[in-house]
Amino acid sequence: MLVIIGNPGNPIPSDTARLDVVKELRKADLLVKEDIKDHNLLSWSSLAQSKMRFEYLAQWDSDCFITGTHGDLPYIHVIIKHSQDLDKFTIYLHTSLKHHPQHMGLLFQTDNNGKTAFERLKNMAKTRHSKLFRSVSRQTLHCQSCIMP
Repeated sequence: MLVIIGNPGNPIPSDTARLDVVKELRKADLLVKEDIKDHNLLSWSSLAQSKMRFEYLAQWDSDCFITGTHGDLPYIHVIIKHSQDLDKFTIYLHTSLKHHPQHMGLLFQTDNNGKTAFERLKNMAKTRHSKLFRSVSRQTLHCQSCIMP
């Protein structure tokens, strides 16, 4: 709950206060790095109202972008599948590009069926998320140090 609760009307003070609590929990060893993956904290916190918490967790365990799963899907697939708005996906993609530019923000990470996140995104763009696909095009064009996986 601490990573997803926020005040959408005034997110910065709420996010700052909750980030302070996350830092205190970490300092007291009541929140450990493994909790990020074990409790899907990176996936849950990728919201505009919890952006500072998301970025803090991403900095703490940037490998979670690669190894984290929710159910049987890698995080990037979960974000694409369940994003109801552009903000959640944009926050996730921007931060994953920052930490993993060599993997193009994990857009080519595959699920258990061999489908890449980019393919999932293209399929969803045909139905309801065309803004997500345009966002990816713009953001990946700005990634200067990207190489294909």
